[in-house]
Amino acid sequence: GNFAEEELDAEIPLIRGRCPVAVMTGEVEFAHIAAPGVVAANLKGGDIVFLAGALNHLIQRIVTRSEIQTPEQLRGRTLGIGHPGSIDSFLVPYLLQRNGLQAGVDVKTFTVDSQPAAIEKILAGEIDGALFSFPYAFEATKAGLRTLIDSGEYRIDYQLDGLIARRSFIERSPDLTRKVVRGYVRGIHSYKTKPALVVGLLRKYSLIEDETIARQTHVALDHYFPQTPYPSVPGIRKVLEEAAKRDPVASHLRVEDLTDSRWVSELDKSGFIHDLYEGSGLGEV
Repeated sequence: GNFAEEELDAEIPLIRGRCPVAVMTGEVEFAHIAAPGVVAANLKGGDIVFLAGALNHLIQRIVTRSEIQTPEQLRGRTLGIGHPGSIDSFLVPYLLQRNGLQAGVDVKTFTVDSQPAAIEKILAGEIDGALFSFPYAFEATKAGLRTLIDSGEYRIDYQLDGLIARRSFIERSPDLTRKVVRGYVRGIHSYKTKPALVVGLLRKYSLIEDETIARQTHVALDHYFPQTPYPSVPGIRKVLEEAAKRDPVASHLRVEDLTDSRWVSELDKSGFIHDLYEGSGLGEV
């Protein structure tokens, strides 16, 4: 009901894997995705910008077979990894390096199509572990697997999720954009203050059948959602640095090319966000 409070009749379709294309073609005006897709679209001539940043740090976990109890025991083993250009292709080598291992040398990698498929392959003995996000990290441990490395503990700046739109669209529709961002900020407030509602929504829209996993997912993500959701400058810079290793043209993109935080700033400076949380008992997050 947060968009309705802003007098918006919003449709919220699930679009897998092609959100930047849907935004560029006008199929949707706004979307919620990670920065790698935005960078890729803008390298092809797009004008997509982040209006807000909801998850500004990496939160994925390497989950393995239960007998693997230390990162060193991954040596000579195989990890499932997403397709080239995915977050996995940056994060798995990074986490292994932080633990004295080198991807492709000390630890073999195997491309998996999805996180549910990765769980199946680990249980079948085809691979020894994989990188998971929520709720699949909890689905994996429920199946008897072990969380070996939690990237959240490293507080790695990365624009993992945020609200996006075309710069050309928001310039034509500033009042609409203001309402959408305000509804989005209200949504984060609802996430933090209405856990029962959120668990029900997670079960419905994320198709999480297990209520315990839905509750675990709510608690885990709540820790990362900022009350004042500015896009992450260091997080987007990190994505650009990684993209430039694959495509030198990305080195010419600037963080400023990918962000427009004027509406979050407006809500912040006007006291709107402060007033939302006043009396909630929540400290600044």
